[in-house]
Amino acid sequence: MATGTPTKTQSSGDVLIGVGQTTLNLTGATKAYCVSATLGANPQTLTIDLPTGVATIGTAPVAQVETATVVAAGGATSNGNLAVTVTGARITGSPLAISVPLTTVTHTTATLIAGAIRTAMNATAALTAAYTVGGTGANVTLTEKVAENDDTTLNIAIAAGLGVSAITSSTNTTTGVAGVKLTNNTGDGKDFEGVSLGTMTSIEGILVKTISGSVEVADSQGFIHYDTLDAGGSILYANNFDPNGNELVITCGVQASVEITIVGS
Repeated sequence: MATGTPTKTQSSGDVLIGVGQTTLNLTGATKAYCVSATLGANPQTLTIDLPTGVATIGTAPVAQVETATVVAAGGATSNGNLAVTVTGARITGSPLAISVPLTTVTHTTATLIAGAIRTAMNATAALTAAYTVGGTGANVTLTEKVAENDDTTLNIAIAAGLGVSAITSSTNTTTGVAGVKLTNNTGDGKDFEGVSLGTMTSIEGILVKTISGSVEVADSQGFIHYDTLDAGGSILYANNFDPNGNELVITCGVQASVEITIVGS
């Protein structure tokens, strides 16, 4: 259904195109629950046990970690600003030029210099919006706040100077994996009010809505035959079928976000 606004001469008002919304009464339903999730790029799977509402994921998210290790045998050899450059596809304004003040009195070891770099990074809002700055000893790390597929452009570069050796390429110490993330405290076998579903004996309706991306929808007993649902689309199944041993399977090849509502008794 869509609404159009005529623009021709002597035309006004809105025109309804298509079929309007209808109300579907599921008279036998006594329980309802929702599962919402984001699925990362590359083949990912979300499986929902229909009678219990318990969801399982194919691949768990893993946050990417990038590490740079400061090399400065004698600490800072002169006072000044050390130049650090952070690059990444998910960093607004990348590459970021970060100036790190060093003094010969305070920064006498590589560990103390690394601490100064971490302080300067933590004061850079564009960086901390996407990453947590950390590390111990001479290490400086960036850890994704929201796990995504690996960003191969992420890098921490330290320019040579003030007694510090140059680092042109940091190390990808943990590869990022978007995986599947259950959201809004769903997929735990409870209804909208947080009450345990138990085991349902009948499914009256299933509504699948794709917020973004594209997914395939199927079930393990063949009631649903691999329907494809693109971004912004929704599909309703009102089969009133026995859910015993049946699972709803959502798969994607590109990053997607979905909401599934199941109504039954």
